[in-house]
Amino acid sequence: MTRRPLCVICLLVIGWLLVSGKYGMNEDSSWTSRFYDKKVTVTGQLVKQEQSTTSNQLYLKNNSILYQSKSYKIPNQKQILIFTEDNTSYRAGSLLTVSGICQEIQEPGNPGQFDLKKYYEIKEIQMVLNKGKVLNAGRTYWHIRQFLWDVRERFKWTFLQIANEENASVLDAMLLGDKKELDPEVKKLYQDNGIAHILAISGLHISMLGMALHKLLRKLGISWYLSGAAAGAIMSAYGLMTGFGVSTTRAVIMFLVYLLAGILGRTYDI
Repeated sequence: MTRRPLCVICLLVIGWLLVSGKYGMNEDSSWTSRFYDKKVTVTGQLVKQEQSTTSNQLYLKNNSILYQSKSYKIPNQKQILIFTEDNTSYRAGSLLTVSGICQEIQEPGNPGQFDLKKYYEIKEIQMVLNKGKVLNAGRTYWHIRQFLWDVRERFKWTFLQIANEENASVLDAMLLGDKKELDPEVKKLYQDNGIAHILAISGLHISMLGMALHKLLRKLGISWYLSGAAAGAIMSAYGLMTGFGVSTTRAVIMFLVYLLAGILGRTYDI
């Protein structure tokens, strides 16, 4: 163990995360209960937008809440999820001012029932608004992330051109990490056959794409440093484009470790 200091550091960090989560070192979210079933106005930066045929979901961070002429600040970079019928596409990072009804996040009433409150906590969502109405949208935005959003939408459009809706939704899930259009019966079919993991972007996707790109650049005569930097940047951008889910984040980090091992002349310890 003494020969692997990074392993010791990782174990200490994991221990700290476990202790901080178990003993309540995270910010208490009970103060949001004062807004339940009340109309509030929030202002924050758009970090994610999910559109479907029935609704539009906006995820805001760096939020402030205006209620009864008083302003409150969301602590610790927590997010606000807003459901709205407005299907307008807003730019990534733009500052939005939205009004809506604060919804109480219900805890499970029966053993084994899906814990929506815990799910939102894991996704760092502190507040949910229904009947959202965008009052104002700023002009400044994150250019790189918006470019990746546009690329993602272009891929989705292309999938619809080359396949029917059902198969296109599978391609969206496998390559873009977007499962909201996936047919529940198709998803259950993958689960029943034990291959549901291919619907999530993970090490299989990142390693195949990243290492193929890296080896291609090396065959073109590009140095390890430049080819590694290019492959690492492109795969990080791919992770950002697909939303950086848990499995994607882990896979991208391990791919970067693989590249770093090559640069430092070390063995990639599986």
